[in-house]
Amino acid sequence: MGFLKNLWIITKSAGGRRALSRADLFSYCEPLIKNPAAPPELLEAMQESFVRYSGDVISLVEYYRRYHLTPALDKIANEPTWHRQRATCLREILNEVHWSNWQYVMKRAESEWGKEIILGKLRTLWPNATTEELNQYLLQFYLVTLCTNAALSTLAHTFYGLNKTKQLEIKLYEQYGRDIDLLDTSIMDLAFKHHADDLDAAYGIAAWKDEKLNPVLQEMYRHLTSTKDQIIEDTFVVTNFKRISDRLDSQKAALAQDILSARP
Repeated sequence: MGFLKNLWIITKSAGGRRALSRADLFSYCEPLIKNPAAPPELLEAMQESFVRYSGDVISLVEYYRRYHLTPALDKIANEPTWHRQRATCLREILNEVHWSNWQYVMKRAESEWGKEIILGKLRTLWPNATTEELNQYLLQFYLVTLCTNAALSTLAHTFYGLNKTKQLEIKLYEQYGRDIDLLDTSIMDLAFKHHADDLDAAYGIAAWKDEKLNPVLQEMYRHLTSTKDQIIEDTFVVTNFKRISDRLDSQKAALAQDILSARP
């Protein structure tokens, strides 16, 4: 019955690239709302983990349903055309990939100074949280958005032309954002590794980072934002991406040589 129902929705909507009705969209996504697209062990962990939100204590699975997937589907359903629904679906996917990047970088940071780069980003969201709480929130949002993006990717693949090319573009966007955070973190790991007992030298590296590296990182973030918009609107051209990335890579390489030559 489920297969026939989905086939009927596809025939009505995808064939003519007409916008999905709210009823059809939520009908197709009903199984994904009820059960996140996750391995059994992850699903079990999310059912046993709890989060406080708006005075309620709910499981991560319920948080995924109420506050991530359903609102994303509402935004898609509110769009008037197939093209705008598709763009909104892609935007919802790309808007959340930073959680997996932050989790990845946090696990690979080699020092407390390196981890502080990600913790600083989290403190902008939860300024009064302890470090232990921030780590917990990061893991929770990583799990929830992992499941949300899996559901939205399934929807996009079925109705909105999420092909291998678009998947590679999304992967490139994710990897580039990860590389930015890894670069930022690695500098602080380097400072800790060589100057943990020499705060003056460590502060010198921090000052160098503020003056020399941060402007390059900011330009990389602008490139990342522009790339996201291009992927969403189908204007992404890999040669243009590479041209800008190569220029920024040259600046990074020069800065790396600068700091390595200055290191005692």
